[in-house]
Amino acid sequence: MRILIFTGTTRPNTSIGKFYSHLTKVLKAKGIDYELYSVRDIDCAKVGKRVFKILRVFDFINCTCFKKKIDTSRFDVFFNDMNAGSCFFLFKKRLPTFSISLYRNSGWNFIEGYTKTGGIGNLIKSLYVFISIVLLQELPSVRASDVILAVSYYTKKNLTRNGIRPDKIKVIRNAIETNKFYPRDKRECRKHLGLDENVFYLIFVGRFTPDKGREIVIRTMDLLKDYPIKLLLIDDRGYSGELPPNVIYVGKVPNGELPLWLNAADVFFFPSLYEGDSLACLEAASSGLPLVASNTGGLWELKKRKEKYLSELIVDIKPPDKAAVEYASVILMLFFNRKFLKKARWFWTKWGRK
Repeated sequence: MRILIFTGTTRPNTSIGKFYSHLTKVLKAKGIDYELYSVRDIDCAKVGKRVFKILRVFDFINCTCFKKKIDTSRFDVFFNDMNAGSCFFLFKKRLPTFSISLYRNSGWNFIEGYTKTGGIGNLIKSLYVFISIVLLQELPSVRASDVILAVSYYTKKNLTRNGIRPDKIKVIRNAIETNKFYPRDKRECRKHLGLDENVFYLIFVGRFTPDKGREIVIRTMDLLKDYPIKLLLIDDRGYSGELPPNVIYVGKVPNGELPLWLNAADVFFFPSLYEGDSLACLEAASSGLPLVASNTGGLWELKKRKEKYLSELIVDIKPPDKAAVEYASVILMLFFNRKFLKKARWFWTKWGRK
């Protein structure tokens, strides 16, 4: 069997990059022949020349260059990561016999997050996503695929908006290294990192950008400034703006140290506007942290459950001012009700490590 893999990025510090690192190891171990191509990465082993940088969102323009170079008839399976191979789907006759598309996010995930948050800017973003992703990339991709893989039932739900039968979409959840992310002694972790044992620590891990709920984080911490509650902000993008005094900007940390930071905290705070199935949330839960997070991606399924230690900590997406008040209320409930916090930790750890 020969597999042609087409992706947007293979950079190791991204969730997609981590996925392909594991996938290629498995393929090599099983002796399966494959070729991996990337639309964006100039440091990828096999990559075409990047063109039209200003139109980077239209990755199918770059795909056109690849299509002329790749003889797809040499392959038995075409594995397309998200929208990266959409151009191939516009020319079905150029594809191998069997085509698989993997979706971590649907364009509809983005649109739901933007519209529920409100504001003219987010409405413009929604229209932009609908045209550039849903119409030009997602629709041709999902309609031409033989099998569609989604990382959560939330993404599956939104993919069906494209007129796809639900039975054509298979859900395969994201996976993490549970031998790396597991509960550890909190006191020892805080001592190692030089953190105060008497402070109630929240932790945020990821890109500290508007889409990840940056404004909500700042507003929430402003509301909590009179309590012994601090936020450990681990950001891999290098945020340089102003932050409330109860936010400790850690910045980027080596991946090997991340489990220590997670285990030093009490609660994982993640008010993202949209997710497919967040690896950061899975890693935090597997490390023994309860999540106070937004109702999107894999957490959408938990919100529907009747288990209060999970569902009551998940907040519906709404405008930042209203969301901040609700997040602050949930965090204070955990701060004052340590019995609830302890039970929530057990339920979230079980979910993260299953």
